[in-house]
Amino acid sequence: MQTFSKYQSYLSKLHANKSITDSLANLANKAQTEQKSYEQSVIAAAEYSNLIEAYDFVTILLIIGVGLGGISEIAKNKPLGYASLVVGGFGVIVLISFTPIITYL
Repeated sequence: MQTFSKYQSYLSKLHANKSITDSLANLANKAQTEQKSYEQSVIAAAEYSNLIEAYDFVTILLIIGVGLGGISEIAKNKPLGYASLVVGGFGVIVLISFTPIITYL
């Protein structure tokens, strides 16, 4: 009987409401809060991942454009120079239209 009464207070604390620290309701509330926080961070990470992919694509286009421009200058090949302008211009258009502009206040 003494053992039962000893643990009776622990059992009542365990089944108490959210305001009691380390009760089941409190721990469930903490778990739900952490789950919501985790889901929000996953959504933010996905948005940043898409943004990084867009910047990578723009960087690749600009590097190809510069490379073609350099080769056209060395080879004195005007059509290759026009192609470099088209690829670089497309990269700039993608940069301006599909990626947000970051402003500093």
